[in-house]
Amino acid sequence: MSNATLGYGAKLLMHDGTAAYLLANYAEIGEISTGPDDDESISEVNVTNHQSPGRRLEKIAGLIDGGSINITCNYIPGDATQDRATGLQSLFATGEVRRFLIIEPGNTQAIQVDCFVSSRATTRPVEDKMEISFNLTKTGNETLVAIPT
Repeated sequence: MSNATLGYGAKLLMHDGTAAYLLANYAEIGEISTGPDDDESISEVNVTNHQSPGRRLEKIAGLIDGGSINITCNYIPGDATQDRATGLQSLFATGEVRRFLIIEPGNTQAIQVDCFVSSRATTRPVEDKMEISFNLTKTGNETLVAIPT
């Protein structure tokens, strides 16, 4: 029997930019329908030389690229976590780096990472819900922390 679990209930929390990293200073991003999905990769450094065996390329692991966090939300104009005044759209406009927490369902720890909003896209279809998508580029190290109280 599998131990797999659903992603239902996953949360992305955005810090308000104040000095204290208390749970009260984080806001849950509203109505995420897809994500938070994140990725990372390691660069490859070519170290091939004239003595490389069998004329084969030799590589070593380089630096870790923290990648990004991608979300799609039901677009709610005026939502404080999505809007242009205090939400993700305001971070896109300013380029400000903020701390985020990814909380997985049933977990007592969160993934903590600093990000800036590198892209956003809004769809306004005639006969479907409006959506807004954000790409948050990670900067620096990602750590596993106890969920702040």
